[in-house]
Amino acid sequence: MNFFKILSISMLLGSTCAFGQITGKVQDSKDKSAVIGATVKSKTSTKGTATDANGNFSIDVAPGTDLEISFIGYETAIEKHKTG
Repeated sequence: MNFFKILSISMLLGSTCAFGQITGKVQDSKDKSAVIGATVKSKTSTKGTATDANGNFSIDVAPGTDLEISFIGYETAIEKHKTG
């Protein structure tokens, strides 16, 4: 089973405290290659996105939201994002 590695996730707070933008990169945990087209979605809402050709993503969610990352052939990962 393949596993994801989240290279970097950062949170950029928007103009309101209710939501912020989380950006990051999804990579294969073994060879560090970008996972293109992986689904990244909020565990607590209907918001979601897909990674680009470099494995990058950006999603607007509430601070502290858990993200679910999935792709065919990989084990689904839950990234517990910490605010701050």
